[in-house]
Amino acid sequence: MRGMRYNLSEVPPKDSPKLLVISLVVIAMFGIAIFVVYSGKEAREIVTSPSSTARIPKTYTAYYEDGVFSPSNIRIHAGDSVRFQNDSTSSDIYVIADLRSGLLSLSALDSGVNIKPGESYIFKFERSGSYAYKNKLVKNEIGTVIVRP
Repeated sequence: MRGMRYNLSEVPPKDSPKLLVISLVVIAMFGIAIFVVYSGKEAREIVTSPSSTARIPKTYTAYYEDGVFSPSNIRIHAGDSVRFQNDSTSSDIYVIADLRSGLLSLSALDSGVNIKPGESYIFKFERSGSYAYKNKLVKNEIGTVIVRP
């Protein structure tokens, strides 16, 4: 096969289909590799995005009726709020922190006014801990809010 010498820039016609198939396969593999790299990167960014994992604050309710807060112990997360709802038929309540309880003191917890039947007071708990509250108008009407991080 001595006479088979040819310049590399000249492709013999019979090898053209093989070369075309090989070129298309290489281009396709390169395209698939690029797709895999970029699609995987986008998926990781979505999963680790802080906005998709952010917790939405909630409001929980402590109902007051017949001298009792119900539930008397509420478990919430920092940033959540508690609505102190007066469901009694005739008694006002005045919600205030119970500083004598031995639990964490939260002097800001103070409705400021009497809460009449059918009305409510909402307080947002920013820090974790256990906080006691009471009805300032009647002794021993108490409850606890446990705030998790």
